[in-house]
Amino acid sequence: MGAPAARSYAFSRRWVQASHEVTVISGIPNHPTGNVYPGYRRQLVYRENLDGINVLRVWVYTTPNSGVLRRSFNYISYALSAAFSGQFVEKPDVIIASSPQILAGLAGIAVKWLRGVPLVVEVRDLWPDTIAEIEVNIGDAAMRLLRSIERFMYRTPDAVVSVSPAFSEHLLTNGVEEHRLHVIPNGVDRSLFFPEEKKARTFFNGRLQDKFIVAYIGTMGLCHGLETIIEAASILRDTPDVHFVLMGEGAEKEILKARCSAIPNVTVYDSRPRKEIGSILHEVDASLVLLKNKPIFRTVIPSKLFEAMGCGVPVLLGVDGMARAIIEESGGGLFVEPENPRNLAETVLRLRNDNHLRNQLGAKGASYVLQHYNIDILARRYEQILENVIS
Repeated sequence: MGAPAARSYAFSRRWVQASHEVTVISGIPNHPTGNVYPGYRRQLVYRENLDGINVLRVWVYTTPNSGVLRRSFNYISYALSAAFSGQFVEKPDVIIASSPQILAGLAGIAVKWLRGVPLVVEVRDLWPDTIAEIEVNIGDAAMRLLRSIERFMYRTPDAVVSVSPAFSEHLLTNGVEEHRLHVIPNGVDRSLFFPEEKKARTFFNGRLQDKFIVAYIGTMGLCHGLETIIEAASILRDTPDVHFVLMGEGAEKEILKARCSAIPNVTVYDSRPRKEIGSILHEVDASLVLLKNKPIFRTVIPSKLFEAMGCGVPVLLGVDGMARAIIEESGGGLFVEPENPRNLAETVLRLRNDNHLRNQLGAKGASYVLQHYNIDILARRYEQILENVIS
């Protein structure tokens, strides 16, 4: 569950289809609630095969995504388990260590040194900068340690793969030589997310059949500023045909549920399996992609942006910077000011009142991501990077 797992699975499945052997070392499934999934509770190590991918699930200290100390134990336990287990799998030709969490990079370095194989570090977020931006107080000493780990992690691998071109300046100034730096963004899996005619709202059991549904589907975390949705819903509470939906899990979910309990035009749903998200997107009128109004998020391109566009659903984007450039170039949605509930409410009404605009945004978005962010093409580009590192 979640964008990191979806990215790893999408690329791994395509590399298997290209006749490569792929092994993924991941933690025992427990995200995002911190509760171990049924069937995994009595084993330290669990092996399975998922669409041809060899999956080695190792022990981790499980905890929900809250509390700095407990979350740190989770990260440390995975790094140790992954580094240890990496010594006993069949010797690989190349390793990918995907960060964050940042200590996965150290696990990859340990396997690189002990097994004598090339390493690619994948940078999906700029840690520890993100921690500082969302005002999580971990102390000056811990921050200095994380920055030291970050620089070490960038200088050691044979190649670094970033998910955003906006990360490049930071990476180049922290020890990554230009010839080792590559950009492979997130993309859209066309087997899951593709345009489709609007259909009966079976997921919502007909309860919202006549509503204009604006949906946020994803992690409800500290970074996302989802209270903006609650405040926008409150502004539009006397507009009965507009309904906001929040679907997912995360550290802020219970707080959000409590806040919206007295607001009739917003509903919070539990997360659904990834294979169902495309069908749910086809039942909504607009998709929300939001982050807090922090400078670090100007470098971020949320993967849910591509998924909504891939389904032909107009995006209301509350993220400035790189993501805004994509939505404006593609014509696949409308920009709203981050953490500005009144602007969000006004933009929702504009979209509700203009059926032609909705259709136009949806069609342009779907065409754009197919051309520029098709995961099949991105997987082949990534594969070439790995082959170059091996050679």
